[in-house]
Amino acid sequence: MKVRNNNRTVIKELARAYYLGNKRKNRILTAAAAMAVFLLYAAFSIAYGKIRADYLIDVRGMGTVASVSLENGSRRQYEAMRKLSYLEDVGVKKNAGTGRYEGTETTAGDGENSGTPGGAWEGNLVFLDETAYEKLMLPAYTDVAGHYPRQADEIMFPVRILEQMGITEPETGMEITLQVETEGVSIPGGEQGDTACDIHMEFTLSGYYTDYIDASVSEPEAYISEAFLEREGIAIFPADRIMASSGVSEDGRSVESRVYTDVPMEYESQQAFGENPMARQSVEGVFGSVTIAGGCGIVVVLCMFLLIFNVIAVSLGRDIRQYGMLKVLGATNRQLKQVVYRQNMKNALQGSAIGAVFAAAAVKLFLSRVLAGLFLEGLGPSDVDGFYPVFLFLAAGSVLAVSWLAGSLAVRRVIRWEPVDSIRYVEADVPRKKQTVSSEEGTGMTGLAWRNVTRSRKRLAVSILSLAVGGVTALGAAVITRGVDITNRLEQDPDFQLGILSGIARFPELVPEKINDDTPVLPPEILDDVLQMDGVVPESVKVTAGSYALIDLSADEALAPKRKSLENPEKTLDFATLQVVGKEEAESLAQYISEYGKEYGLSVDTETFLDGRGCILLHHRELSRELEIQAGKTVDMPVHFYSLEAYGQGKTSESAGSAASGEKEEKGSLLCSGYLDMTAKHFPVLQTTSVGNNISYFIMTEKAFASLGFPEKYFDLSFDVSERERTRVNQSLTQVIQKANRESGIMDTFYLTPGYELLEAEQNRIRTANTLLGGLSLLLTAIGIMNFANTLAAGFAFRRRELAVMESIGMTRGQMRRMLLMEGAYYWGIVMCVLLTVGSVSAWLLGEAVRMKLAYFRFFYPWQTMLALAAGMVAVCFVCVWNVYRADRERSTAEKLRQNVY
Repeated sequence: MKVRNNNRTVIKELARAYYLGNKRKNRILTAAAAMAVFLLYAAFSIAYGKIRADYLIDVRGMGTVASVSLENGSRRQYEAMRKLSYLEDVGVKKNAGTGRYEGTETTAGDGENSGTPGGAWEGNLVFLDETAYEKLMLPAYTDVAGHYPRQADEIMFPVRILEQMGITEPETGMEITLQVETEGVSIPGGEQGDTACDIHMEFTLSGYYTDYIDASVSEPEAYISEAFLEREGIAIFPADRIMASSGVSEDGRSVESRVYTDVPMEYESQQAFGENPMARQSVEGVFGSVTIAGGCGIVVVLCMFLLIFNVIAVSLGRDIRQYGMLKVLGATNRQLKQVVYRQNMKNALQGSAIGAVFAAAAVKLFLSRVLAGLFLEGLGPSDVDGFYPVFLFLAAGSVLAVSWLAGSLAVRRVIRWEPVDSIRYVEADVPRKKQTVSSEEGTGMTGLAWRNVTRSRKRLAVSILSLAVGGVTALGAAVITRGVDITNRLEQDPDFQLGILSGIARFPELVPEKINDDTPVLPPEILDDVLQMDGVVPESVKVTAGSYALIDLSADEALAPKRKSLENPEKTLDFATLQVVGKEEAESLAQYISEYGKEYGLSVDTETFLDGRGCILLHHRELSRELEIQAGKTVDMPVHFYSLEAYGQGKTSESAGSAASGEKEEKGSLLCSGYLDMTAKHFPVLQTTSVGNNISYFIMTEKAFASLGFPEKYFDLSFDVSERERTRVNQSLTQVIQKANRESGIMDTFYLTPGYELLEAEQNRIRTANTLLGGLSLLLTAIGIMNFANTLAAGFAFRRRELAVMESIGMTRGQMRRMLLMEGAYYWGIVMCVLLTVGSVSAWLLGEAVRMKLAYFRFFYPWQTMLALAAGMVAVCFVCVWNVYRADRERSTAEKLRQNVY
């Protein structure tokens, strides 16, 4: 007769019996699993929500997700870029001409008037291929209606331009008449007499969208179709821009360098541009770098692991004895594993489910409410919904895996050991030598509590490590939250800045009759008015000074790279801005060159610059790689500066050039110390006047400027004002600037920028960012405190039989309470010592790492978080002891001893 083995049912019943017999342990493990899931999901979701929100703001503000572009790209270069593995979504942008709207009436397709005669508009007519529109531009838009133009007479506008035209209720299919200028060769349908470059054309609105770019700094654009290009005889290549996006693994400069290497340039001044991808910029805006962000993520995961492992380690002794008893009764190793894993995984599953529900609800509510206010202020709808299933599954999966690994510790020991050894296991270190204990130390509650805490140094080390990692994580979160506050960046700017809005190049017709070497730029009376105003902080006043001059681009070999970078490389005579830099600024430039010269390939002679024999030409990323190489060869070549009087009669380049070559017009010369790109990442902060593309901008020391003999002029002025006087000073300065503009005859000659108003305008974004990061910091602080609570609660719960035995041999409840409080105090003291030493150093090192990546980062010691951790752990200590005392108060010692708990 064959007897059926029903091991599976037996194992199931054994696991169930152990589960019911270890209710306290199960509750603690379930709570630990729930806390771990909550920690992981909430931490990563809040961080991702912040990064995603910043990403949307940046993308919508830039109007594109493209991070790489090549100007005037050929078809050969386009095909080459499409084959590069590190580039994604390569698209084409082609400017087909310009369109002008004169405010004529627009009608809908059904004949009804859909708009009103509006204002004039002029902008570029731009073609985007499918990849450029759908992958690179469309993610920056919202409320898209209709489709991208397909027919030759279709056009697409942003809503803000339609409103500028007076079309407040646009409809797809409506007709819009534009005056078009193209370089086409034929105009089908044009009226007799129309030229190929300037005609009136009827367009049908195929679609419209909402964009969020700053109209004051971007060229207005309308989208037209490829069929339009074909009809006008306009070739797509060379394209104005070949655009692409790149992954977050590489920064923009490295991608730019690789494009220069992998894609042959068509001409020596052709430029490739690489910016950090928007996602990377968002990460760096919070953590400083992707590496630091990854390190912080690893620490959070480690915190979760130690949170669960700590609870397992506290109950390790009791588990080993229980499993050893099963082995004595005949359980095989395989059966033992199944019993253990069934019990532990049930706790982990329950805890993961509870943590997932609470975390998903809390994060959803938190993120949606916090981000709603941010995106309602002109930034469009938010797609940060606050629920991320991937993070939820990863958090739960990680907790289950850690629970399985931690739970297997006891099983592995029991399997390796003999059954008798497992039953007799006591979780205490074996003394290496005989120890003697004084009577006072042995009987005192202080000594007894200390021996209870340290009787297993391995368990103590695990507990302290878990608590310390949680506390250090909270401190690090506080450092990042306070340090990356946008307020830190805005507070570096002066309260007020005023000066000339544009340089001399705006008024060439006034040179030299009305504007010459002696003509002031910023009237001296403005400076006097500022210095005499109440509330102005004298120590904060900074003046940008120098002069205007002429340079001969064709005569000085040192200026050849600059000339080749201009839109008109045949230009000879050009205006130059000369700025004097102080000793502190000059030294910061020298330090920048010393630290980053090799990394950026800088060729600058700091010696000639600092000793007053040379000058540095600044530019805004205007040189291609080939021109940068040529610029490096111009170091120590002379640059000649001429009086504005050299802008001679007739204003022709020939007469001006000949005048400039005369000795009486030359003011002097300096050696070219090198070219520097002002947009480089670590370029020091300089207070400059109007500077940008196609402006020849030289900086030099006071000694070098004096050697040229130009009268010193004031360009710009910045200063701080006491907070209570800001409004009054702003009103007074506004009147001063308006008066100066009226006297100059041009109403936008001078500008006034109240920096403190920008800080006030950014308060909503600042509050949102601080709330998000503050919530993350608060979460990690709470998790650190709850980890301490779990450690004490688990330790007390698994020692209830031990406490009952001590009570049976004469320990009073008052003594027991004091002993337990002292144990908690020892844990508290050790953890606080670790946080005040290792934690403080770790927080400072993290701050230094972020500061190296973010120039505006400021380190603040996290005193508030440190005090919150200390106070929270003290409160937990009292609560845990009171809970043990309350639970055992109504039971007799005999009842406690009879209970099969540890």
